[in-house]
Amino acid sequence: MRKPTPRHPGGRPRQHKVCEWGHTVESLAARRGLTRRDLAERAGLKPPSLWALLVGKSKPKFETVCRLADVLGVPVTKLR
Repeated sequence: MRKPTPRHPGGRPRQHKVCEWGHTVESLAARRGLTRRDLAERAGLKPPSLWALLVGKSKPKFETVCRLADVLGVPVTKLR
């Protein structure tokens, strides 16, 4: 059974802010026309795992950063 979405006192779904690193990754993906799902698939990640990285809920392994950089066509140093 799925857990209900946490809500703000006003009744709206809680929005998770993308961390600075995640914002960089998302903007690079958007320039390439990639959705989060596309990026996750091409980098060999599950969409929830990518989401956790983008919002700062988990830290990426160096190997994951390398795969994301490869998919995004940028040097790894761009994702530091």
